[in-house]
Amino acid sequence: MTGSPRNTEPNNLSRYVGSMLSLCSGLVLVRSAMFHLGNPFGFLATVYSYEILPTWAGVIVAAVLPATQLVLGLMLVLFPQHRRASLKLSGVLFLLLAVVQIVTLVRGLNITCGCFGPSIEDNPIGPYSIGLAFVCCVVSFIGNRLLPVEDTPSTNDASSCANSNPRTPTPPNSAPSATVD
Repeated sequence: MTGSPRNTEPNNLSRYVGSMLSLCSGLVLVRSAMFHLGNPFGFLATVYSYEILPTWAGVIVAAVLPATQLVLGLMLVLFPQHRRASLKLSGVLFLLLAVVQIVTLVRGLNITCGCFGPSIEDNPIGPYSIGLAFVCCVVSFIGNRLLPVEDTPSTNDASSCANSNPRTPTPPNSAPSATVD
């Protein structure tokens, strides 16, 4: 095995910082989702303004993205047992949003990022909006790294399999025992 194994018991400071980063990512996602859910047609117009997706895909993104943001945000804020997975997913989502904004900026479109509402004066795509998405991505991945790895039984662990299933399988090299009456 190469490298050192990941520390499964971080110190209290690491756990605290990881939890705070999780909370920050979650609140950003919930806030964004609330704006999108509060004005679905405005958000749909923002999705279309990126000029990346066909009409039918824009409708799907405008419907699914706010719900995904809300679920991930609530998982990060309210369910500590699911924070590591939620942080990974939110990190990927923030990275995707940053890449889409970079592509749009390179294409020369002067539009709002749509992160927290439709106003171009408040949220134009630029260094600030792209930086915010990248910072949120990094925060999510660092938070994930600082949170403890849960102790879950391995699927290859014979004792956990034997204890979870009352019926034990027949070993591959032995014939099943049959009783003849």
